[in-house]
Amino acid sequence: MESLAASLARLGVKSLPAIPSAHPDQNPLDIFRTHIAERLAPLAGVHQEAIFAGLDRATKPDSGDFILAVPRLRIQGAKPHELSKKWQAEVYNTHSPFSSYIYIYIYMLMRVVVWRVPVA
Repeated sequence: MESLAASLARLGVKSLPAIPSAHPDQNPLDIFRTHIAERLAPLAGVHQEAIFAGLDRATKPDSGDFILAVPRLRIQGAKPHELSKKWQAEVYNTHSPFSSYIYIYIYMLMRVVVWRVPVA
């Protein structure tokens, strides 16, 4: 794990959130998943572990790299598609037309994590 931490530090990543089920030394994609969970948890009002557990690998290239099914978070009092729309707006600081479904598609790019809520 020290060699992974040293490699990440050279890339500017100082630390990863401590999520018990994350094993970035065994699964490098957990680096992205922990980062996404860390960013989305405050917006969603749920623990990082819930976001981390809800992130699945996409099965099709046009679906992004990770998919978060919002109903899987079991947030009471709001409709999943409304939550997706709200989180999309907060991430981009703008209102987005991508708001009709309950999935958030997440793409990994070189230095940016891009979010897309699919259009109906």
